[in-house]
Amino acid sequence: MSSSGNELLEIIYSTIDKDKDNLISEEDIDMIFASTAGENLFKSFHANFWQICETIEQDDTKYMTLKGWKSLWNLIGYLNPYTFLKFCFLSGCQEENLSNLLSVCKFCFFIF
Repeated sequence: MSSSGNELLEIIYSTIDKDKDNLISEEDIDMIFASTAGENLFKSFHANFWQICETIEQDDTKYMTLKGWKSLWNLIGYLNPYTFLKFCFLSGCQEENLSNLLSVCKFCFFIF
């Protein structure tokens, strides 16, 4: 993931984190995916995505940290660059940032 990709993920995360406590709930995640991809891409990637990323539990509710958010997207970006780019585009990624992300994903294709 390029620095531009990480910055974009941080911006998207901060827009989801309405109360600015650096934690987002599953409802927050469902809401952002509903408005962009139409489905929760984390759930389609791994049925129990909460088990494979950093989370915090408060009052019997799990919350994803920024580190967890970025780690899931880094994994998805590596395994399925198209899904990552689609989400970034649907989230309003500017054209100049998208071209930076594409060059990173092209690099991923050459690794295989």
